Amino acid sequence: SEKNLNAMEFIDQKLEEIFSVLSSDTTVIILGDHGHRSFEKYFSLKECLLAENIDKYFTIYDASYMAYLKSSLDEKKAKELILQLTDKYPIECVMTREEAKEKYHLDGDFTLALTTKDNYTFSHADELYSAASDNHSSHGFLSEKPPFSPLIISNYSTNIKQCDSVDIAPTILSLFNINDVNMDGKVLPITPTHIH
Repeated sequence: SEKNLNAMEFIDQKLEEIFSVLSSDTTVIILGDHGHRSFEKYFSLKECLLAENIDKYFTIYDASYMAYLKSSLDEKKAKELILQLTDKYPIECVMTREEAKEKYHLDGDFTLALTTKDNYTFSHADELYSAASDNHSSHGFLSEKPPFSPLIISNYSTNIKQCDSVDIAPTILSLFNINDVNMDGKVLPITPTHIH
């Protein structure tokens, strides 16, 4: 969209100003929080649970690019119930709290974490499906899906093509020789391209 193109041009100009006053051996790190993905339709998980008459078993804590459900059922039964909906509704991924924690480092007071299929995002609307406006996008989604957010570290090179966001903090800390912090993620293999 024109707004996004203008924002990118603004960022380019500001980066040029910043780089013009820095010495060539200054390390600059540019990164993004989440990628953005376009979608065409909203999908109401609330209306879906009502339509399937299983709303009494679930409380929706949040529903945007991901939905978090707390259930009165045990985790296995709750997951089985929601998995049965994936052929009928645009629900792509259903994870237990432990699965979400292990794979995506997500944790919280929920029983299940859900994502939508491509071209959809969750809503709190009172209708099952509703159309999104033109050029609509939302942040996040599963980390293995493009577009990916950038990680640019000047004066360093690497052979990796993609990393997990949890790897960014330990990598930045390693540039300051801080390596004994207890956190998720690992230090990415980066090599200086200049001598300090």
